[in-house]
Amino acid sequence: MVYTGSQTEDRDYASNGDVQYVNGEPVVTTGCDVSRFLVDTRDDGDPALTFHSLVLGTVFAGLGAALFQIYIFKPIQMLVSTVFLLLLIYSAGLVWSKHFPHASWHVIASLVASTASNGSSAVSNFAVQRLYYDTQVEATTAVLATFSTACFGYGLVGLLRPLTVYPSEMVYWFNLPAVAIFQALHFDSAANHKHLKLFWSAFVSMFCFEIIPAYIFPLLNGISVMCLATQHASSKTVNIITNLFGGTDGNEGLGFLSISFDWQYIRSQFMNYPLIQQGIYGSHFRAVCIDKAIGNSWIGYAICYIAIMGIYYSNAWNSLAFPMLSSSIFSSNGSIYNQSAIFGNTFNLNQTVLEEIGLPALTGLNAWANLMANLAIGG
Repeated sequence: MVYTGSQTEDRDYASNGDVQYVNGEPVVTTGCDVSRFLVDTRDDGDPALTFHSLVLGTVFAGLGAALFQIYIFKPIQMLVSTVFLLLLIYSAGLVWSKHFPHASWHVIASLVASTASNGSSAVSNFAVQRLYYDTQVEATTAVLATFSTACFGYGLVGLLRPLTVYPSEMVYWFNLPAVAIFQALHFDSAANHKHLKLFWSAFVSMFCFEIIPAYIFPLLNGISVMCLATQHASSKTVNIITNLFGGTDGNEGLGFLSISFDWQYIRSQFMNYPLIQQGIYGSHFRAVCIDKAIGNSWIGYAICYIAIMGIYYSNAWNSLAFPMLSSSIFSSNGSIYNQSAIFGNTFNLNQTVLEEIGLPALTGLNAWANLMANLAIGG
């Protein structure tokens, strides 16, 4: 259901108690509100699939996917923002249209690039085989398997569009900033020059600054005042402080209250949203791109800090026998689990050796992460 009434009609509708206004802006809480106040139904009828859009989409899809796959094996994972890709593609599209006679929209290119920029989970299967079992998978096998899983997933989503896309209540809130930017770029192109100039000025400045924390002064990656202030405390105290406040190095600690001057650590996942909507009560305030999940994420962070520290120091799942933060699997004595002895060169389970070594164990954090992941899928 899409509402196309005027602002006067909006206020008349609000007077009936269905919509609340704060400082002249409607409070968006439902999918119908999104259709009425946020999403414009204007369609200029321009072609969507063009040579221009497919080329730009493919090029930037490769860029985003390559960065994702590289960073997935690093302690700090990096996602390429959809808004960032959108602005890059829009700028590239302007250059393209300036030197070629036909200009066209850039939405399809952005959709292609942003969809691929998160990489593919199927790649992890082959990475695990190589990292932990020393099994070399042929590149052709890996590419075709990854492609087939992607086709299956997209096909399944396409079949489920009547359930996941068409109903007005099925709103994917994280996509609304991109929708708002699409509308702003294409409905008021005269005002875009100043916005693009600001974007590229910020981009160049961050690119130049990144040289300092990445290569010249790595200490700027993360500074923990608490860790610096307790260097001469007892080893037990230092251990607790490091586990909670440390975090510059991979698996060092939870990084609570750490300060980072490196954009790789800060990321920009939630910086598309007004600050008031990043707080716990953000969903109750006025919104142009309201997302209740943002408030939930802050609550989730708080719960995780408490849960992980509680699991470890209460020795749940024998957590104290292993590092607090690790995704490895361990033997009962705390050493790394010897998988090669269990499976041998043939990768068949040796039951006798398994009984001697015992079953593998996870860290408390790893067990908690798997538990929450399964709950999230169910949710």
